Amino acid sequence: MKTTWIYTLILLTAFGLGLGCKKEVEPVNTAVYPPGCRIVRTFYKNPTIGRSKDIIINPEIITLEDGSQVEVSSVFKTSYSYDKGGKITEINYQVTAGGYFLYRYTYTDKKLYKYNESFSSEINIQPNPSSRRDTLTLDQQGLRVLIDEQGKSISYYNTDRQFLGDGPTPNQKNSYENGNLVEQMVNATWVQQAGQWTPLDYRLTHFSYDPQRPNLPVVQQFLGEESRNLPMKEIWEMQKSSQFPNGPVYQKTFTYSYDAQGRVKRRLAHGKALYRGWFVEDDPYGVGVTDYEYQDCL
Repeated sequence: MKTTWIYTLILLTAFGLGLGCKKEVEPVNTAVYPPGCRIVRTFYKNPTIGRSKDIIINPEIITLEDGSQVEVSSVFKTSYSYDKGGKITEINYQVTAGGYFLYRYTYTDKKLYKYNESFSSEINIQPNPSSRRDTLTLDQQGLRVLIDEQGKSISYYNTDRQFLGDGPTPNQKNSYENGNLVEQMVNATWVQQAGQWTPLDYRLTHFSYDPQRPNLPVVQQFLGEESRNLPMKEIWEMQKSSQFPNGPVYQKTFTYSYDAQGRVKRRLAHGKALYRGWFVEDDPYGVGVTDYEYQDCL
């Protein structure tokens, strides 16, 4: 397993995505995650295909929703820490094959200070350790915003504190129905046509949910609220692309197991290409298993 691939995967995990569907949903019993309930640890596994034997740790055979089986083993363990108000203060990824990725967060009324540190066991990949500091602006609700040259926020959220996008040419644009993200446009090339910004060569993703299950607790509160219900499936399609015809290219299905209190104990993600030649760099084998541990959830 390449450390560079793990690094990309962890960056994506650290800034997780919301998910959604286009159907009416009934209210659910959110008491399964009472106020103050937090995710404190996760354990991630993916396929052992292509790995050397010395980094195949705690392997197991899992069965996918289509009945096929695959061997997976540990990639990283993640610990989460929060302040007394429930805000995330630290995310610590310990890579099974060696190395770590650490994110620390401190807050003021208007700023979020983020410290990133990483160490790779492959010394030719990057300096060891490496670190970086960033400062993000927060609005009155404690949500991260971008500020234009006039000092005005160009980040938008709905009344449920869910992220919509940044400015007229967003890298990510979200649409919601019934508290769930139903459609997401990412990585568009924006051009002006007839005085209007128009997206080209973008990925459009559609989402669906289990309307009877609440979503997992939010980890990074400064990114806004996530979808109300538990994600079940997402379909990726390309639009106005220079490389692919308009239409679906990839799908990902989620299945779950639950503990005695109804909380998610394990999530199994299974992705597969819908268009020949489509390849997801950070998800080359299409399978990921995440186990969850909680705190203050009784």
